[in-house]
Amino acid sequence: MGYTASGWLETTMMKTTGEVMRVIRSGFVVSISNGQWQVTAQYDKPGHFTICGYDGTNTYGYLRDDPSLERIRKQYPKSDTAPAIVSRSDFPAQGAPYTFIPWLACASGPFFDKHGTNYLPSFWNGTPETCQISHAFGCQFKRGKLSGGIPDSLDWVVSGTNLEKLRKGWIPDCMLVYRLGTEEFLQTYRRYVPGRLDAHFNVLSVTNWNSLVLPSEFEFKRYFPVPIGASTKPLRELIRGMVTNLAPCSLSNPRPEIPPDLALSLMDLRYRKLDRGVAYIDYRHEAKVWPSENDPRLLMLLRNTKTNMYQPISRARRIMMVLAIFVLPLIPVGILWAKREKKQTKTNQTVQ
Repeated sequence: MGYTASGWLETTMMKTTGEVMRVIRSGFVVSISNGQWQVTAQYDKPGHFTICGYDGTNTYGYLRDDPSLERIRKQYPKSDTAPAIVSRSDFPAQGAPYTFIPWLACASGPFFDKHGTNYLPSFWNGTPETCQISHAFGCQFKRGKLSGGIPDSLDWVVSGTNLEKLRKGWIPDCMLVYRLGTEEFLQTYRRYVPGRLDAHFNVLSVTNWNSLVLPSEFEFKRYFPVPIGASTKPLRELIRGMVTNLAPCSLSNPRPEIPPDLALSLMDLRYRKLDRGVAYIDYRHEAKVWPSENDPRLLMLLRNTKTNMYQPISRARRIMMVLAIFVLPLIPVGILWAKREKKQTKTNQTVQ
């Protein structure tokens, strides 16, 4: 039996001193039935939200942003266009933490049935679509108190296995592009120590609803990095959530409905051809039904898409680039100098 949970989140960002930097309030609606789910994060203004849904194969989502924001006007001049994504991921990659934490509290059971403790992306390093290091985590969780396999508590722990996979070029299904190469990864993320606890999720209280035991209050804590075994872990972010209403799930299709006045600027990760360097295809989608994977127009677009995946630069290539920048411009100078010396030599010989 499915259900719909709605409520609110309060997100508090802190300094290392414990001083509060910012508090953000948002709402959420989570629906789940037969392993399929949909999550909506409702922001500060009406009509400003992120919505994403998982149909058992792909995750579909878009951001309906506040059109008064200057960055939105610049990036999407047409007010009827929203950024959107389709990927193979089975968690809400968009809108984190405002979609991720409600999903974790209310609809994540099927994810852990599939992945166990091997993998749980973070959302605080950057969105999982664009940040490679967000996939460096495994998890340690306890289950049993709540219905549907939802974790009672959970720790994000840096995974040595996942770090090594990333170092060797692993590209998770939900990533738009390969952001970092092997050398960059080693240089930038040496501070990620396998086994270190970076964040914790915990259900604080539960409620009984139609013979189900479901969360009524929960929290997420993220810490500043400290050495393993440190006696204290300064709090960096605190998210408290509360479910204020539960109802039977009336969701007929987990894919988000596309409003009549909206077109999607869509990045589609179902069409990955990594051997060709193609991480996704992007296009404007104006139909009100999400495109089929066998859509002839999209298959043609895939055939015509050139490399859009960042390629890591090898050490040898870097040396060649430095030589090209600093040495090649000197070659004409050297040629002119050699010609002048030759001419001067002939002149001296004539005079003698």
